[in-house]
Amino acid sequence: MNSLAPRDATMYWLSARTRNDLFLLYCFADTGRSTARLRAEVAVRVAGIPDLLVRVLDAPANIAYPIWANCEFTPDQFIDHELPDATWADVTSALGDLLGTGVRAAHRPWRLHTFRGVTGAPGFAPGEPALVVVLQLSHALADGRRAAALARALFDEPATTDSESASGGELEISSAPGGFDAASLARAAPAGIGAAVAGISGALEGVARRAVRRVVPSGAIAGVPIDGWTATAAALPVVPIDMARTVIRGVAAFRAERRLADLAAAGAVSPPPPGAPPNLLNGGGSSPSAHAVRMLVHDAEALRVPGYTVTVVAATAISLALQRYLAQRTESVGVRTESVGVRTESVGERTESVGERTESVGERTESVDGRTEPAETLLAQIPMAVAASGRARNSYSDLSVDLAVHEPMLSRRADLIAAELAVRRERAQHPLQEARSRVADAMPARVLHGDVTHYPIGSLPERVSGHTVLSSVHRGPADLSFGAGRVRFTAGFPGLGSVMHLTHGVHGLGDTVTISVHADPAVLPDLDDYADLLNVALSEVTSSLRESASP
Repeated sequence: MNSLAPRDATMYWLSARTRNDLFLLYCFADTGRSTARLRAEVAVRVAGIPDLLVRVLDAPANIAYPIWANCEFTPDQFIDHELPDATWADVTSALGDLLGTGVRAAHRPWRLHTFRGVTGAPGFAPGEPALVVVLQLSHALADGRRAAALARALFDEPATTDSESASGGELEISSAPGGFDAASLARAAPAGIGAAVAGISGALEGVARRAVRRVVPSGAIAGVPIDGWTATAAALPVVPIDMARTVIRGVAAFRAERRLADLAAAGAVSPPPPGAPPNLLNGGGSSPSAHAVRMLVHDAEALRVPGYTVTVVAATAISLALQRYLAQRTESVGVRTESVGVRTESVGERTESVGERTESVGERTESVDGRTEPAETLLAQIPMAVAASGRARNSYSDLSVDLAVHEPMLSRRADLIAAELAVRRERAQHPLQEARSRVADAMPARVLHGDVTHYPIGSLPERVSGHTVLSSVHRGPADLSFGAGRVRFTAGFPGLGSVMHLTHGVHGLGDTVTISVHADPAVLPDLDDYADLLNVALSEVTSSLRESASP
């Protein structure tokens, strides 16, 4: 049965409480094709991409997980935006409004937005028109990596958009695993309990299967169910099995946590990240008031430094830009700062050129609600792709990475960020971490839905895992086209939330890398100033790292 995996269902249910859609921007050369012709081109291409021909079907009372049902492409999934003045600045402004919207996955989990005849786009000659396309996707349908693959299928050369190549062989909707592996459950459980549950669940499974066969036609189980009632009828008999699996896997997860703690104490694995007090970037726990974006499009070669990934280079630049921005906002972050070859003025602080360091204004900061906290740490939440398991469409883990703002030397700071990223990745990939996700995988739909519905997403915790987000995805070669125009660059905008009011996207395509900034104007009212600081920081960081690498 094509039911949503628990993590995908979580994303779907969360969309009723907050905006969590994915937005992928692609900028093409505009050849002047009409809206009707572009819409027809999309319809033809979508016909060969199974993942773009589905919608979500809810189960009554959420007894069962929602299911993916087949559907057709509809004209309202293609939206052409006519701007009074089709300039890059106007498109950027319109994107802010667009990011505050959400698709209804129960109708269709994606739509495509176009802005035609745009002038002033980065990398385009004066007067040369651009076709800006934004693919909006429900997070239940895809994570960042899968979304990029879907976009590639949609914008690949027409000759290769048949069903098999467009989906890459791995994007087609997979049926849920058949049956309940009692033996695996027994291995994961403590001795004694696992054997008992294996026997009980085996008996329950047999009863459940016989009951389902009486109620649900076999064809409905093999293919896409007719409606949500079919899924509910199939799910009800196995609820006791899911509850048993949840309990046993919960015990296994508890034991895995204790084992991880022992390994951390012995120095065999890093301890969990400690988090840090929130600062003004986290807002006050309320939802974003609005959305604003800026994009810095760079030649990829300009951001490549031997010995460092583009992600680390970007993270180092973000750390420097945030440090300076918060200083200007009277949030003193770190004790000492160092810049490369420039002189900048900020509130009560002067930063001199290389080799000269000055003390910042104090070592304490005032947070949004007036509390005074030490501000010697800035954390970035960095999503890391993990191996896809089963039918799950969202396969990633969020890493909490210290941006090392206490280190004034940029090359050393970059090294610390790279090392921290490696340590966090190693812990996230430890086999013992799988026990926690296995608990959620076994949780009955109604229980998980209740947790998602009532979780307090509108409160600001005392400690956070990140003050900003940095999502980095390389979207492959620049061999895509739309409307007979070749692609020039891509961008993405990680979502905002009640605790995260500033995010960054780093997206590569061919020979370009775009650094995107997505912010809540109520928290960052001077986004242009921050974007300028980030652009300068990128130049400084790459120059400093290249100089340090020179013999």
